[in-house]
Amino acid sequence: MIKWLLNLGLIVVPIAFLPNMDTREPKMAAALMVALALSLVAIYKGKIGQFNNRWPCVLVLYMLISAYLSPKVLINIANIPVLNPWMWEAILTAVIFLLMLATVANMRLTNRDIKITLNIIVWVGFILSIYGFIQAFGIDQFYVCSDHSPFLRSNRIAATLGSPSVLAPFLGIIIPISIYLKKYLKAIFMAVVVFMTNSQVGYGAMVISLLFLFSTYSRRHLILFGLITILLVSGMAVGSIKSKRIRNFIGDGNRFDIWSQSLKELNTDIGGKSYPITGRSPGSFRFLFHLKHDAATHQAHNDYVEFLYNCGIIGLGLLLLSIFKVFKLNFSFKDIWHNKANRYRMALLSSFLCACLCAGGVFVWQLGATIYYTITILGLLHNKGGLA
Repeated sequence: MIKWLLNLGLIVVPIAFLPNMDTREPKMAAALMVALALSLVAIYKGKIGQFNNRWPCVLVLYMLISAYLSPKVLINIANIPVLNPWMWEAILTAVIFLLMLATVANMRLTNRDIKITLNIIVWVGFILSIYGFIQAFGIDQFYVCSDHSPFLRSNRIAATLGSPSVLAPFLGIIIPISIYLKKYLKAIFMAVVVFMTNSQVGYGAMVISLLFLFSTYSRRHLILFGLITILLVSGMAVGSIKSKRIRNFIGDGNRFDIWSQSLKELNTDIGGKSYPITGRSPGSFRFLFHLKHDAATHQAHNDYVEFLYNCGIIGLGLLLLSIFKVFKLNFSFKDIWHNKANRYRMALLSSFLCACLCAGGVFVWQLGATIYYTITILGLLHNKGGLA
């Protein structure tokens, strides 16, 4: 039942929608419902056991502390005072996905179970990439990309996810898994669609994560792709300083200004007190930041900066420790050097790396589809079962 629900969510969540409504809310609702359902089934059957990464658990507990220490914003709803109502949504969402993570991490999975799940992931990504490719020619019946100019072809390529900048990370997360399953044509087609979206964050993260994946194949690959990565990063860094054309090519979409304002806002006095250590309460950025700065977006387009705003330096530190622990559990230079790296885990780790990189330029961990897929991948990385 748990496996069935997990796989059902992989299919349903990316396509969930309601007529005349933003695509994000139905997808988040579907992700939460499926995540909660499979977690409750696991609790009922006694299938949630020990979870070998303490930091996500500490992080969720800390969110309550952050909420308690945060500045209080009094809002009257039907003449009843409510303090920071958004924080309960953020905390409840984190609890539900933590339960899902622990559930997937403790599932008893055979090689066949894992291959079924991975194939579903790849097929969903491939089908959405076909849809996005068709949209590039102005052919669509069900979706309208309302927040982008209709005159740019790349702005039509959103599949069912609402925006090219959301589709690109979603496909980028799936491509390493497709390569692991040797679905090379599907991987190439998805990569082409990622480039067609013109999302610099999406294709940049995809390229880096694929370089990481190929570098884990052997010591020769590690050295070769390590050098390529260093040359690419240093070349872009020097080029952005020396060349105006390269600086213009790397568009930030006003992100840098929002990030700078967010950091300044975090350390701004409220009633004679600032909150850089514990933040302004979970979920607060979406409701507070744009009111003061008149920003068009309700997200920082950087999950790390937004989490720092919401939960402070301690919260961001716990989030980074949670991510570091995932790599520590699954990555070993020694295994790669001796050609013993587990290809299955390296593919999943590459997918997770892509998600982590995209989180630095898009709000991927605030979207139902990418959250659900990321939690599934994380659960498999924490699961003791695995393929070679």
